[in-house]
Amino acid sequence: MLSDMISNDVWTKSKTACLYRYNPNGQYFARVRFGGKLHRKKLGTDDYQLARRKLADFRRDLGRTDGRASNTSFGTALDKYARTFGGLSPSSQKDKRAVIGKLKATWFGIDTLPLRTIKPSDVSAWLSRHCGNKGASYHNSVLTVIRDAFDLAVKDRIIADSPAAHLKYRRRAAPIRLTPTFDQFKQIVANVRAQTQNREAEQSADFIDFIGLAGLGQAEARALTRADVDLDAGRIITYRHKTRQGFVIPVFPQVRALVEKLCSGKAHHERLFKHDDAAKALSNEWQGHRDGGKLILNTYSHVRRPHSERMAALMTDGEPENVIPITAQA
Repeated sequence: MLSDMISNDVWTKSKTACLYRYNPNGQYFARVRFGGKLHRKKLGTDDYQLARRKLADFRRDLGRTDGRASNTSFGTALDKYARTFGGLSPSSQKDKRAVIGKLKATWFGIDTLPLRTIKPSDVSAWLSRHCGNKGASYHNSVLTVIRDAFDLAVKDRIIADSPAAHLKYRRRAAPIRLTPTFDQFKQIVANVRAQTQNREAEQSADFIDFIGLAGLGQAEARALTRADVDLDAGRIITYRHKTRQGFVIPVFPQVRALVEKLCSGKAHHERLFKHDDAAKALSNEWQGHRDGGKLILNTYSHVRRPHSERMAALMTDGEPENVIPITAQA
């Protein structure tokens, strides 16, 4: 122990308080009492001036932490982080707890070694071993848990800085999405409606038809109620699934008949779609087809309103006069 050796010839106390030199290799060490505890750190240099600067950094970091929590382990920090999951969806909570379980099962000393002893290289090495051959999505989800747990520890003053702050998310490969023509889209809907073995075929077809013709995302369409549709004003009010930001889309001519059908007989707060998961119906339709129709649910997404009006208008079965005029720059 450094405290037991400072008086012999192996160690030399420098003229700077709390700074000691290990004579066999000339390396400097810090020995600082803070919060009633003695803190030691190898400074990683044999240069006196650099050692002084590192000592000052070490003291400053100690001042930014709670000395009473200095021995908190990474495992304990992960447990504290897990207690913040209450506002997340069940699936998100499950995914994050799975990452925590993997960390606890594979990170040596996770429940005993103090969090402050973890170096950036330790985090990089663990990620390389356990996520190096994984896809960007998995790597990023694991990194998010690690970064969030360390960031929470910084806020709680358990550590001064996050050892994961230097790590970057991987860029996901941009998917190649084959956009069906409008004729292909209509064929997809017709094939779904014709599935005699599927009890929800008609409702599934309505759902697919609506998101394609209205240019609305699946999550937003699922949440629609009769109260969100104003047929007289020709508009639908909905909300972004992730941000909960409200926005309005027109009841386009090509979707109006379907919207009127969906609204017919519905109570004010009744959902438009009783069956809003078209995966089964589409998987049945995809079998034997190679026309890109399977990408329909990923194709029609949110775009700026003038562009959405133009694209939706182009999907109409009518003559050119049905095209909605564009009054703003796309």
